[in-house]
Amino acid sequence: MDNEYAKFFFNRKVDVYQLECIELSHPSFMNIYRIVRNDDRGVYVQHKEGSGQVYYEFLPASIQRSGMLGDLDQTLTVS
Repeated sequence: MDNEYAKFFFNRKVDVYQLECIELSHPSFMNIYRIVRNDDRGVYVQHKEGSGQVYYEFLPASIQRSGMLGDLDQTLTVS
């Protein structure tokens, strides 16, 4: 676990928590699918300052990561 990442969550306020979101896109898909695993109301997210918000729909899924959090070369298993 990245040291800065760990410090943020270990010293966080009670109402701050990590959302597990994933965005699925592919040239063969007609839509971009955005899901959040751990907020049953869904969540609106603003990716960049000045851009609009996008909605991540709740889906009770399991997301398994392999590799380090700071490494962009990861494998995800979503079930």
